[in-house]
Amino acid sequence: MYKKIRIVLILIFISIWTCPAGMHTVIVRAATVRTQKLDLSKAADSAQNATEGWQWIKNSDGSYTLILQDFTLDTTDTNGIILPRDKDVSIILKGRNTITCTQTGLAENWVILFPGEYKTKTVEGDGSLELNAPCGLNLDNLILNSGSLVIDSENAFLGGLVTNESYIQNGGAVSVTVTGSEGLYLIGEFQLHGGTLDINAPDGIGIFTDDGSAVYNAITIDGGALSIQADRGLYRNRREQVDADITMSNADISIHSTRTAISNILGNIIIHDLTSWDVKAPQLYGGNVTLQVQPADYIRLHALLKQVNDLNEALYMSNGWNALQESMKAVKMDKHFYEQDEVDAMYTDIKAKIDALVYLSADYTGIHDALQKVPAQIECYTDASRQKLYDLILNIPWDKNITEQKILDTYAKSLVDAINQLELKPQPAPVIPALIVQGANQSIRQGEQASFTANTAYEEFIALEIDENIISPNQYTVKEGSTVITLLPDCTKQLQPGMHTLRIISSTGIAECSFTIITAAEKDQEQPVSPSSDAKEIKKEKSKAPFTGNTTYIELWYLLSTVTLTGMGCLLLRRKNQKDKM
Repeated sequence: MYKKIRIVLILIFISIWTCPAGMHTVIVRAATVRTQKLDLSKAADSAQNATEGWQWIKNSDGSYTLILQDFTLDTTDTNGIILPRDKDVSIILKGRNTITCTQTGLAENWVILFPGEYKTKTVEGDGSLELNAPCGLNLDNLILNSGSLVIDSENAFLGGLVTNESYIQNGGAVSVTVTGSEGLYLIGEFQLHGGTLDINAPDGIGIFTDDGSAVYNAITIDGGALSIQADRGLYRNRREQVDADITMSNADISIHSTRTAISNILGNIIIHDLTSWDVKAPQLYGGNVTLQVQPADYIRLHALLKQVNDLNEALYMSNGWNALQESMKAVKMDKHFYEQDEVDAMYTDIKAKIDALVYLSADYTGIHDALQKVPAQIECYTDASRQKLYDLILNIPWDKNITEQKILDTYAKSLVDAINQLELKPQPAPVIPALIVQGANQSIRQGEQASFTANTAYEEFIALEIDENIISPNQYTVKEGSTVITLLPDCTKQLQPGMHTLRIISSTGIAECSFTIITAAEKDQEQPVSPSSDAKEIKKEKSKAPFTGNTTYIELWYLLSTVTLTGMGCLLLRRKNQKDKM
């Protein structure tokens, strides 16, 4: 058992001995609160207090290392820890460390040094240091690489964090809360390359810098994140009359101030390529400066403005076009990157006005003219040709605008073509009624033949009907010349005297007429004779009658009677005249 314990102790000793130089002591978690200041300004050799949680190591190059691990110092002394001003010191933070005092938490002893002679104080580690004092920290050439530094200061004389010649932050997190003074007071150069720096100084300046020399005077922020809430945000003074620039790039910047956000008494303010920008102040910039601020991104807006310039006013409704022109007049081309929202708003507004533009309606005169040409009697055309026209009319695109005029003109031509291509329906052959064109209403002597002619075709003949009785074909003959029916004597002999009805039946119709049957005696007495026929008949009789000497010469007797009566009249008139003279 004792042998095993001895082996463990030997292993522990070996592990301690093989640690890097200057770190041969293992610090365990402190259980003791230190109540007096820790003055290391005169400590030339290494020292430690494991129970308090601190170790002071002298390095081979003449620099020193201060290791704080769960170190707590709470004292009524003016200073908490005092470091040698003329030595480079590396402060390594482990665990949670706290310093509370009445004036300066982490300070240096007073040694007269000139610019360029100041030594470097570096803070790093994975722990934190909380400083509760009117001035949390006052060190020359402060470099923060890692770790967390929290400063809570009230009624500070210069600032919650004070440094000479330079403040350089490469990483880590620094938080300064201060009342009655500046957050960070620096005579020299300020550099923020990484990490976060958060300053709350409602009564003063967030970061105040003054010329330290011709070398250390600029403010450079090219990484990390800076957040300031203060009366004035970032202020570069000019004590040594040295001009220098304030440069910001590749960082997150947030400054909320009640007066000016960024001031440079004389020099340039150069801002470009920031990862974020949240600056709110009544005045963004102050001092006698030349601004070199990255402009806003106008690429999208420029492309949109070119699109507007290419538009043709004559194509659009006037109200939409006028609204677009008003938005164009409101464009401002002097916006900076942090005003990108305003540029984007201009883009959005103009884009909306473009989208709201309404094209003028196309000219439908050609369509209306074509419709006027549609025939009123459309039903006389074939279904196929009418349907083509109907389809075009039903699908007239009434929603076309002025840019689609060619489509409309082509459509109007199609309408005209469809109208011109209308095909008339085939016209049926005219229906000619079946008629008796010769022989109607004639008088026929019994036993004589008689002819009737119908206008129907010979080959269409079906039957002959008299008084609604079909006549046997042996009672008549049929021959061409349209249709010529001849009633044979046997047929007429059988018909009673009087009016009869004859019908010639064919496949295309029935021709009907009346005729009269008379006896042989009635033929001479009742048959009407025309004057020409009478003359011919008299002539015939004269030529046929034999001359027997019994001619009466009646015309001569008429003449003699007339002459006699005239002579008697003249005689009576003469006698009367003679009697009157007597």
